[in-house]
This record gives sequence, structure tokens and C-alpha cells, in this order.
Amino acid sequence: MRLFWQLHSPLIEGGVLVFLALLPELVADKSTLWGLVSAFLAASLIAGNRNGFAQYRAISLSSTVWNRDQKIIACLRFLAFGASAALHSQWWPLAIAAVGLIIRLVISPRPQRTTLSELLVGSAGDSSLGRFSPRPLAQAVYRPQLKMWAWTWVAYCLVTAGAALTGASRAEQVLIAFVVTAPWVLVFGFGTMRDSLREYVILGGTRAAWAQATILNSAVGIIVALLASALFALANNDLGMSLIAFALLLPCAVTLLEFMRWRNVYVVILFLVGAGLVTWSWIVGTLAAWIAVAGLVVLYGCWALLLPLYIRQADAFGKGIAGWMGLMK
Repeated sequence: MRLFWQLHSPLIEGGVLVFLALLPELVADKSTLWGLVSAFLAASLIAGNRNGFAQYRAISLSSTVWNRDQKIIACLRFLAFGASAALHSQWWPLAIAAVGLIIRLVISPRPQRTTLSELLVGSAGDSSLGRFSPRPLAQAVYRPQLKMWAWTWVAYCLVTAGAALTGASRAEQVLIAFVVTAPWVLVFGFGTMRDSLREYVILGGTRAAWAQATILNSAVGIIVALLASALFALANNDLGMSLIAFALLLPCAVTLLEFMRWRNVYVVILFLVGAGLVTWSWIVGTLAAWIAVAGLVVLYGCWALLLPLYIRQADAFGKGIAGWMGLMK
């Protein structure tokens, strides 16, 4: 058991367990929709647990041990959520979380391993280049970031559309989409940014080129938000501006927070204060929607101009938020 907790951070796992235990309490007085959102969030945390296999491999532990430990964590998470849900008589959320647990117990995924060809000098190694060119910039930066942003925005738009169909208010639609999408960004967004910079620098790339590619990749969210806002406008739904604002803010926040250091923390503070003031003024009605979005466009432009300088001071081999959360490879 001591080895188990050395391989799994007690702080992180304890925080997840506390969050799952409090989740039914947070939505106890809300609508059925919020109960379903909490259930799917809990099921994703239970069924989607994928702690890295690298630590197990480093001390010669097999994938069988790895799978066993992942199932133990899934059971602990289900017990934390299930006990609290049962106390609040939330049976549908409990059933959905149970489905997530069954999926995790039945399916035993194979951990990603380093093949022999990848270890041999001069071998072809992994030839699965996908639809991207074999250039280091395309494989180390464009490919992982574009995949991460594409899935993030597609999921965000689908969840928002689903919340709109249920008749939830605009504030509830935005909040539900954020709650469901935030774990994905936390798990994959920060780690993808950190890994892409580290791998590109190892391959001999420059930080300026990485910053330019990251700015181009962030445009995926803006394009998706513009298309989705047009569809929402046809359906007489005014969520378009919210999607565009989220698309402008999220890439900036992820990169600034992940590569924050004490010497540039003032940049992060200024950005968060500026974004918070604009967003709050929009929510309370002080600013019109188009003025608020214009202000966020200015913030996005400042981020794009300052990102090469910001990344120049970043520690490509540090851990950042991704490392603190135990998400580094």
C-alpha cells in the first residue's frame, strides 16, 4: 500500500475524492439537468482514470499491476460519489456513475509502451505520422495541439447545444458547458502544451516558431465558435457571443498559466484581471456584448504579440500546472 501511494499522489487523489463526495451536495437543490451533469462528470472521472505507466515501468512493474491499481482508484472514486449520492437519494446519477465503474472494471486498456524499433538508433521507429508532414514542427506542435483543441471545442459546442435543448437558461448553459469541458482541458490542455514545447525544443526547434504555431492552432477554437454561433443564431439562441468569448480566452489562459514563473507572474495577473473585468461587466450588463467581445479581442491580440517573449522565459523542462497535477509524462 505504501508503494501504491508513492505511485499515486495522495494530494491529487484525495482532492478528487473530496470533489466527488461534495458533487451531489452541490447539485442537491438544483434541477434534474444538474444531477445528470454531475453524474456524467463523475462517470468520466471514474471510467477515464489513466495514470501514467512510466512510473510502473521504471520499477519493473507489469501492466497487470498497473491495471489493478487503476481499478482500485476507480472503485474508491465510485464509493466517494456513490455514498454521497445515495444519502441525497440521487439514484439516476448513481446508476450512471455505476455504468462508468463497470466500463472501467471490464475494459483493461493496454498502456503505451516504447517499442524496440523506437529504441534502436537509425530505425524507422513509429511511422504513424497521420495527416501531418514529417517535419518536427508539424509532428511535435501542430499535430498534438490541433487534435486537443479540435476535440475540446467540438465537445464544448455539443454540450452547449445539448444544454440549450433542455431549456436551461443562458447562464446555466454556459456554466454546464464549462463544468463538463473543464476536466478535459485540465487533463489534456496543460499537458499537451508543456509536452509540445519540450519535445520541439529537444528536436532543435526555436521557441519563436513554437509560439507562432501555437497562435495559429488557437485560431481553431475561434473558427469553430464563429461557425457554432451562426448555427445558434439560426436557432434564435444568443450563445454565440459566449462561445466566441470562451474561444478567445481559453488558449490565452492555458498557455499563460502553464508556463508561469515568478519572473513573469505579473503578466498572468494583468491578463486575468483584464479578462475578469471585461467578463464581469458583460455579465452585469454594464457593457454590451459586442463591446465586451471587442475588449477580449484586444486581450487576445496582446497575448499573441507577447507570447514569443513570454515563452522565451519559460522553462521547457519544468513541470508547471501539468506536473503539479501529476499529468506529466
